[in-house]
Amino acid sequence: MTDVTPVAPRGTLAETEMKAQLSLAHISMIAANAGVEILDPRVDYNGVDLTLRSYAKYPGVTGAELDVQLKCTSQQELQHTKHISWSLERQSYIKLADPERYSPAALAVLVVPDDYDQWLDQTEERLLARSCMYFSQASTWEPIDDDARSKTVRCLRTDMLNVSSLLELMRLSAEAKVMSFS
Repeated sequence: MTDVTPVAPRGTLAETEMKAQLSLAHISMIAANAGVEILDPRVDYNGVDLTLRSYAKYPGVTGAELDVQLKCTSQQELQHTKHISWSLERQSYIKLADPERYSPAALAVLVVPDDYDQWLDQTEERLLARSCMYFSQASTWEPIDDDARSKTVRCLRTDMLNVSSLLELMRLSAEAKVMSFS
């Protein structure tokens, strides 16, 4: 009997969907390690792919939420020395950046290698994801021009999404909630 190496059934998902799933898995690992729950909206009508929720006690409020629009790219032209660029359609941009939102929002962009065979490397001891997720808080975005069909958001490379930055985003969300109650 010959030894046959199994071949992955690639092609069952489009690469864009593979990237969407990988970005969800990436943020899920960070949220799990931070002790933050992920809520999955049934529809993506408001430009929100998921909501992160903390049940921690913050000064003046218990709990915090952050709505997140997830993206994933391997496109070199979107990757710059100091930031990652992502163009959002007008309606998504407006909804995420709305200053009267109930929950703060952010764009999170996962950057992966061009070759999907390099996205993950697994051994018995570890699972290595060759990727990095960057975020941009929608509350910091400039207004979109009246005639613009889209607007480019910059996720600074200094704004890497990790456990500590996620916990800080949750604290800022709670702080914003307290301010809205005042």
